[in-house]
Amino acid sequence: MGQFTADKAKWQWDDAYQQYVEDNNIVSELTDEQEEEVWALAAGHITYFFSWIIKHDIYNKDADLYEEDIEKVKNGSMSAQDLFAQYDFCLTVDDIDEKYLDFMNTYYEDNYLDDYFKFMESIGINKGYIKYDENIYKQFEPVLDIAFEKWSRNV
Repeated sequence: MGQFTADKAKWQWDDAYQQYVEDNNIVSELTDEQEEEVWALAAGHITYFFSWIIKHDIYNKDADLYEEDIEKVKNGSMSAQDLFAQYDFCLTVDDIDEKYLDFMNTYYEDNYLDDYFKFMESIGINKGYIKYDENIYKQFEPVLDIAFEKWSRNV
């Protein structure tokens, strides 16, 4: 079993950059807007999970999170990607409610990426990096719900 400490988009930057450059035939330096696109790609897989923990109240209520923006994500007036960008696309152990850390250790560390890539492939997405999309999230959310239910039964 893994030990969740953090997941950061910067760890994926180089590969996301390479994919972005190849997909868009870029031969010059990236513009600021293009760099934002690469960050969104690098953070995509984390952003789907971040959105789920926000919408299911699994985040640490004592953490330095923006409550007003969390409510906006929950009611759909702000994207999870925009909120996650405020945290430099970094999800840490401090962002998770303590009572759910075992879920992070047993699911996020060990199984999440497998479920994520299987799901994306099942809907025809075969890229290593994709940006967060709320419509895709709504389809993916039940996968996370099932994983959480399975974990909850074993706690």
